[in-house]
Amino acid sequence: MSITDEQFERYQRDGYLVVEDVLTPDEVEYDTDIALAGNDYDESDTVSLPMDPGDVLFQHCLLPHYTAPNETDRWRRARSSRTCARGPGSPRTIGRSGSRATRSPATSSRGVSE
Repeated sequence: MSITDEQFERYQRDGYLVVEDVLTPDEVEYDTDIALAGNDYDESDTVSLPMDPGDVLFQHCLLPHYTAPNETDRWRRARSSRTCARGPGSPRTIGRSGSRATRSPATSSRGVSE
């Protein structure tokens, strides 16, 4: 679905994250064996990203990352979101059934049967 320049400008002004281009699953190649042992990287390869309360960080799900322990008396909140391309062979939703992820191709993205 494409949007007009006017819609794009309004979405940006209102603070929306606008995804303009998405790769399909067959356009992406990556290694899923990404577990790192303590000596698989040099500390000089790391990057510190200081954040203030209310800041948001977007990153690829396979990017190794770490957050220091919360040393305050307040809760730390995090949210994880995933975006999946729609198309042939792409599940419309991923649900949980017991301990296995299951596909629900007859369910819309809002969880409503079609």
